[in-house]
Amino acid sequence: MAERKVALVTGGSAGIGLAVARKLDASGIRIALVARTEKTLREAASALHDAEIFPLDVKDLAAVATLPQRVIDRMGALDIVVNNAGVNHRGPMLNHPPLKLAEMVTTNLSAPIVLCRAAAPLMRAGGSIVNVASLAGMVPVRFQGTYGATKAGLRAFSKAIRQELRERRISVSVVSPGPVDTGCTLGYLSPRLLGALQPSMERRGARAKRAYIDRKRAH
Repeated sequence: MAERKVALVTGGSAGIGLAVARKLDASGIRIALVARTEKTLREAASALHDAEIFPLDVKDLAAVATLPQRVIDRMGALDIVVNNAGVNHRGPMLNHPPLKLAEMVTTNLSAPIVLCRAAAPLMRAGGSIVNVASLAGMVPVRFQGTYGATKAGLRAFSKAIRQELRERRISVSVVSPGPVDTGCTLGYLSPRLLGALQPSMERRGARAKRAYIDRKRAH
């Protein structure tokens, strides 16, 4: 029997990160669950079949740099990295102190870059890195300029390192979700409005999927 894969998921105690962890767990993959709060991490991990928790704030870049080796030391391998942790301080840029803007840059862009750099040399061949960007990194959104810039940067970084890591047989993907209802009000988007937007978002997603398939067939 082949050795089971190990996936590291940041921001894994709630929202998209937890949904990803559950999906991977259901596929028989062991999960290294990362988030800031140990209590919520333990609660999230308790619902998974095989998960280890790693309480960590990704703004601590020195800790992020040592995280892949810690995962390997405890779990024996590393095959998948999902950079999902993120922060978005909404509102006019001029209303935010500089350190709050810098927090978005560190969390959303610097931390994923550092984690990719630390993980890639240690990952087994055939591994995957998935970076979670945002639609705001593709389409400018009012009062989310800094957040959008970090996500645009993450998209550019992901695309730039694909060829480099392909030589190590590590694939790199970037996904750019739109608004996601994680059970709370998302600032300017209420759950009610998200429900109204859902059909339109699904149609756009279907069109994008068809266009992607067409491009693949053309090549």
